[in-house]
Amino acid sequence: MRTGTLRRWVQFQRPVLARSPTGEVFVSSWEDAFACRAAIEPLSGREFMAASEFRADIDTRIRIRWRTDVSPTYRVLYGGQVFNILALLEQRTDHREIHCMCNGGRTQQGGNP
Repeated sequence: MRTGTLRRWVQFQRPVLARSPTGEVFVSSWEDAFACRAAIEPLSGREFMAASEFRADIDTRIRIRWRTDVSPTYRVLYGGQVFNILALLEQRTDHREIHCMCNGGRTQQGGNP
């Protein structure tokens, strides 16, 4: 991975879970997990078709350096946009890079999306 391709500072957030009076678990808020540099890449036509076989709503790939503390339950914030992580793919087996396969890119509007 070339360092120059990771040009964007993004914030990863983890969900804070709560339990309703009926016992249902839900996301009550989000807390910051970590910030790092990333490459945000809309999927091209061919990549989108390949990703659609994997999961129909994947439309963005966010590449970051290898980390062990990222989870598919997290979300990514960048420039007022929210990206939900649907899958984490290790690009190669040498632990250099993780591809966060995401959907979203919608603008965050007050509250918890």
